[in-house]
Formats: sequence, C-alpha cells, structure tokens
Amino acid sequence: MQGTISQEVHLFHLFFTKSYLEGVRKWTGDVLVSRGKNNLVMNELLAYVWLELGMSLVKYNSIRSYWASGAFLGHETFRETMYKNRFGEIRSCVRFEAKELYDPVNANNDPLWFAQSLLDNFIRRSAELAVPVGISALDENTCATKARTRAKTYSPNKPAKYGIRFYAVVGHKYCYLTSMFDNRTGNGTGVEGVHDYHLLFKQLRTPYYTKIANDNST
Repeated sequence: MQGTISQEVHLFHLFFTKSYLEGVRKWTGDVLVSRGKNNLVMNELLAYVWLELGMSLVKYNSIRSYWASGAFLGHETFRETMYKNRFGEIRSCVRFEAKELYDPVNANNDPLWFAQSLLDNFIRRSAELAVPVGISALDENTCATKARTRAKTYSPNKPAKYGIRFYAVVGHKYCYLTSMFDNRTGNGTGVEGVHDYHLLFKQLRTPYYTKIANDNST
C-alpha cells in the first residue's frame, strides 16, 4: 500500500513540481502564521491536497459532513488524515502566489486571478510531458462548482449545470489533456484568452500573428 501511495505522489509531482508546491506551502504558511495559527509543513499541504481531491470522488453537501460520525455520514480516511479544524484553517489561507504579486486591478477584473499561477503551472506541465499523437479534439470541459464567482456559467442541459468552463485539447487515442484554457467568463481585463496563452507558450505567438495577418490580407 505504501509503495502505491509513493507512486501516486511521484505521478502528482509530474504536474505540480516540488519547487512549485514549496512556494504554495510558504505563501500559505505565511498567512496562517499572520493569523496566529501553526505554520504549514509539506506533508500537511500534500494531505490537504489529497483530501480536496477526495472530495471530488466522495460527494457530500457540506465539508463538515466528511468528518461527521452519524449514520451514512463521515469518511474514515478524512478523519484519520487531518482534523477538520486544521483542514478549515489551511483552506481559508491557501495562496498560489506571493503576496507581493497581488494586483488589485487584476483581481477586480479577473474572477480567477487567485488561481492563475496554479492553472498556468498545470497547463505548462501538461504540454511538456507529452506530445499529442494522431487526432486531437478541441471541446469545452466543465469543472463543477458551487462557488460564488463571476467565472461560473449555467448550462441547464449539461450534467454539471453550474461550473467553470475550459477549452480543452484532448488526444483521441490516449485521452490525454495536452492543453486547456478558461473560457474567460466574467473576465473584464479586456485581454483575449489567446494573448494570455501566448504568454505561456511564446513560440506560438509568431505563427498565430502570421495567420491573422494572412487572413486580413485576403
């Protein structure tokens, strides 16, 4: 069992490197300490992430239900991994970038500003780890959410009616996600998604503008 968990952690680090997670640990720990809470260590951060991922598999209507002890409530793994109060402390203090990088104007105009570095890191790593083979499909992918955010959309005919929608490129043969980007719902920065995408993958900027120039010339 321990070997299996170790393998899963190594797989997780392919997409979220130890250096990136160390930054998250430090930034989150700084907030915790400023609020009079215990600092965050890496094992705690990994346990917290594991429980957050587990919540997408084990469905309850409220967070406290995962630690409840009544009939048909609670989950032993959650209770054994971390105290509910500590989970809540970490969740309220999670930061994905340094405090010095906070931009109030961008935060006001981009509803996903707080997670942009997390998304950028995941997108880069997904593209670096594999090259698509054969046919790929471009489609929308929905991350279901109950959060109050301008990034959320409502689609009554979808299984996940409320969610944040992404454009995703997925390989047909292996179903590997090679690229993704949010659909800019609620984004008032005035910057198109394709331009943000070029900030991540600068090598695509020249062919994109060449294509636009050729289209405008015809």
